[in-house]
Amino acid sequence: MGKRLLPVNGKPLIQHIAEQLVDFLDEAIIGANDTEKYGFLKLRVDPDIWRKAL
Repeated sequence: MGKRLLPVNGKPLIQHIAEQLVDFLDEAIIGANDTEKYGFLKLRVDPDIWRKAL
């Protein structure tokens, strides 16, 4: 499990961050190779194109 999914007060760390950012952004986008892993956030998840280029 990556650091982004570590639970903090009962929720994954990335969820705490996403909940704070959506109030300030028109669209929050998660960059991740495993797009299904972050579906629970209900945000756009795009694959990491740089990793594919290597």
